[in-house]
Amino acid sequence: MVDRPEIIIFGAAILDIPAGPVDTSLLTAGSVPADRITMNTGGDALNEATVLAKLGKSVRLVSKIGNDMAGRSILDHCRYYGMNTDYILVEPGLDTGITFFRIWRRLRWSPNRRIRMMWRMRSWNAVSRL
Repeated sequence: MVDRPEIIIFGAAILDIPAGPVDTSLLTAGSVPADRITMNTGGDALNEATVLAKLGKSVRLVSKIGNDMAGRSILDHCRYYGMNTDYILVEPGLDTGITFFRIWRRLRWSPNRRIRMMWRMRSWNAVSRL
């Protein structure tokens, strides 16, 4: 039987590493402990594919990742949610995209809201080299 997914999604599959919250003392101190650091899958295509798979749709993700810990985490995530991974190209020697960002504490006027500052650990990710 031929696998015919309901939805095919092309695009980025990366890891996100949010750290925080931190305050502005980081700008002068150089090092400030974060209350929490996590690692999550990310990238527009992977996020959309995950939501659709959770809704019970048959999803095929077409992307490119490295043969590294980040890439293996992405494949594990996709398989856990039942996505077809046959078209995720694993390229040896390629670093899977990772985005690190800090979650800042807002000052005075809105203590419960946070803003994010995105930092790219690399100027490219695996999908840009498809």
